[in-house]
Amino acid sequence: MEEHPNIKVEVIYGSSGKLARQIVEGAPFDLFFSADERYALDLESHGHAATSPVRYAKGRLVLWWPRQTNISWTALAYDDVRHIAIAHPDHAPYGHRAMQAIQHQVQLPPTLLVPKLVRGENVAQAMQYAASGAADAAIIARALMTEAAGGKFALVDENLHEPLWQSVIVTQQAADPALAQQFLAVVFAPAGRRILERFGFGLP
Repeated sequence: MEEHPNIKVEVIYGSSGKLARQIVEGAPFDLFFSADERYALDLESHGHAATSPVRYAKGRLVLWWPRQTNISWTALAYDDVRHIAIAHPDHAPYGHRAMQAIQHQVQLPPTLLVPKLVRGENVAQAMQYAASGAADAAIIARALMTEAAGGKFALVDENLHEPLWQSVIVTQQAADPALAQQFLAVVFAPAGRRILERFGFGLP
């Protein structure tokens, strides 16, 4: 927000499901960027949204490990891949889609992969598991594949899981809805959309 110094932004990270629950319980969030638009739609239907959800991006899944060798579904079956990290599928959209992809890929029986899974609270924690060595690989968000991440990644075929359409709402408890809308104008401006594309998001 260097070009908009009067807008001070505090970002709270977490899985979409847990953040949505906090909004229901009255957490003072102004905006909710959901990695699965269904959480935003549910908040709207229960009166917790001041605006209807608007799609801002489409996420992608990747297979990732911090090694310098190529990764594939077949590689995940190797004996030295003991643990595969994903976000928790019960409340994290990327974890939910990772489970779908595991079930629908055809290179390996899912029964070879499911016992290896370790679940992080969110996609960032799943990545940290693999980065720290607590897991040997991860199925996580393409957006996390920055230069600093290192290792190798391979995009997961989008046909293996439901789309990761991501939506944003202004919450009912927003302290300044007009300011929240001003921030969204920055996100949806050409410069904001270019940033999303740079991190591997598709655009609606």
